[in-house]
Amino acid sequence: MASGPIANVDLELIESAKRKAAFKAVEDHFDSSFSYVGIGSGSTIRYGVEAIAAHLKANPPAKGHNIMFVPTGYQSNELVRRARLLPLPFDSLPDDVMLDVAFDGADEVDEELNCIKGGGACLFQEKLVAMRSKKFVCIADYRKNQKRLLTAWPSIPIEVAPFAEYEVLRALRLLGSPDPVTRLNADSKAGPLKTDQGFFIVDAPFPQLLTDGDEAAGTDGSGKNGIYSVERLARKIKMIIGVLEVGLFFGENGYEAQSKGKQGGQKPVAVYFGLENGETEKRTWDRPRTSITATLPSGFTTPKDAPRSMPHGTLPTSPAPSQNQLRTQLVNAILSRPDQAGRGYSFDERDNVGGNT
Repeated sequence: MASGPIANVDLELIESAKRKAAFKAVEDHFDSSFSYVGIGSGSTIRYGVEAIAAHLKANPPAKGHNIMFVPTGYQSNELVRRARLLPLPFDSLPDDVMLDVAFDGADEVDEELNCIKGGGACLFQEKLVAMRSKKFVCIADYRKNQKRLLTAWPSIPIEVAPFAEYEVLRALRLLGSPDPVTRLNADSKAGPLKTDQGFFIVDAPFPQLLTDGDEAAGTDGSGKNGIYSVERLARKIKMIIGVLEVGLFFGENGYEAQSKGKQGGQKPVAVYFGLENGETEKRTWDRPRTSITATLPSGFTTPKDAPRSMPHGTLPTSPAPSQNQLRTQLVNAILSRPDQAGRGYSFDERDNVGGNT
């Protein structure tokens, strides 16, 4: 996934940066007591496997303990095998097992740790493995570190059923992609490149993608004038008939997902960038506190000034209600009057709306 055209760069410097990032990521996130580990694809992950093998040599697992390594494609399966590690196909995982960690690369990473992946044509398996992992840790070099996606990397990889190729290309143009193309093999005479699933990869350029922060600040990422946020565009592309998966990794990371009782997340919990100066930068991202927005019935003021009773609902006066109680009662009152015109008020976790917190 970290493959692609490279111009006017020092290849030795780039490879050194990848290797240092991989060793630091493994140092921070791998342990010999783990049972299942995901291994991604692309030019960077070979250093991740090298770092894991070195760690296990210095810190052997307990006697009788085996670590199974779950690859995301043929290339990573070969890396695992050659390192004398034990590969396990994804579809052979026991139902009740979560991977302890998955290491993978990226083609580009924005400031909120959204990623473009799929340059190595393994995006479907990579997303499966990331979502089945307690934590996805990304390894990359300094070129992949951008404020917004589609800054340096030119397009979004999309895995497509061959029969639907032309329909998907048409739908992508309707969404605003100026020139989506089906990726060919290195020898173009061999025709389109095929994934491990026998699908094609379509590379779709779009304008630079907005982050959640951009939308929270008021910038429209709905696709108007061809401008999308990461999540909105990913969801629109995924809805196209014939699309298997989209090479945008966004939303919750593993820690966030598990805190809500889910399994893993698409987004990495941390990204390790190998820098030009020989150092490694670790990046994480904390999601801002979310707000709950409700529309109040006409004539209803802010919660701090709100009357204690209103049509179809009465707010208690004693004891003082908690924020959650006020929120629930207010929303119930609003829902009971769907015909009312109103105005918006944003409830934030930090608001004190007059009750106990």
